[in-house]
Amino acid sequence: MLAARVNWLPLRRALPWLAPIAAGALLVAHRSTMDAGADALRHADWEWLVAAMIAMSATWFAAACSQVGATTTVIPLPRVLAVQVAASFVNHVLPAGAGSVAVNLRMLRRLGLGAGSARVAVAINTGAGIVIHVAALAVLLPLAPLPISRWWLLGTAAALSAATVIVVGGVVVMHRYAPARRLGLRLVAAVRAGAGVLRDPRRLALLLVGSAAIPALHIAVLLAVANSLHIAAPALSIAIAYLGASAVAALVPSPGAFGSLDIALVAALVAVGSSLPAAVAVVVAYRLLTVWLPLLPAAATTVILLRRRVV
Repeated sequence: MLAARVNWLPLRRALPWLAPIAAGALLVAHRSTMDAGADALRHADWEWLVAAMIAMSATWFAAACSQVGATTTVIPLPRVLAVQVAASFVNHVLPAGAGSVAVNLRMLRRLGLGAGSARVAVAINTGAGIVIHVAALAVLLPLAPLPISRWWLLGTAAALSAATVIVVGGVVVMHRYAPARRLGLRLVAAVRAGAGVLRDPRRLALLLVGSAAIPALHIAVLLAVANSLHIAAPALSIAIAYLGASAVAALVPSPGAFGSLDIALVAALVAVGSSLPAAVAVVVAYRLLTVWLPLLPAAATTVILLRRRVV
């Protein structure tokens, strides 16, 4: 007996309205955070805040470049850029970066890629980001200035190890009962797609530069925010704090990393020498600039892309 066909039309019609509703709910739920961020920014230097906003906006372009580089077929950069803006909103609704993955998959499918090719392209993009993040942390940790505690270094290393185990375990569980031949074909397709990216210098450059630029730009935002609040913080300390905190926060799959990244980032900044009030002020202002101010424009972009069936 065939299963009844699911009617997705009502859900499709409701999707454009879910974005502004979710945006409003997020604004109401985190009103105290917004107020604290506004208070922290009241006496900030606006030149540094403008620089922080420019760096934050550039993260969308970096994400678009890395996704274009991870895709073996030609896809339009302007459309991919708009989708990254929408993905930044969806990431605040779905946990652990699932929003970005889902939105990019839908975009690639709309552009005509097969389901397997779209999944491989997103997997290559995600994998490149993880590799660069871990490599950067591995390079910078030995250069860490005191007083970074030994427990913080061990905790970060343990978190990265746990993240690797979770990813590998998830792949094993997902394919536990899949026929060996089907799994083998998927792996061969993924290897071929990855080889196609590696053979093309332009795509490889887009993938690597875009993937490296995303954490670098977030670090630049934190540095600009710290300078705007007249908080002296070495660039190396800020870089290690962000890379370590985001690695730890990845183990707690909360929407937009709310709570997990904030706590980890405050702890990381304190571990590299900042005072607790200064660390809290930097993190609150960082969240205001990277989450709350772009929230409504990103939600509006999501609505437009849904209406035009881009995603």
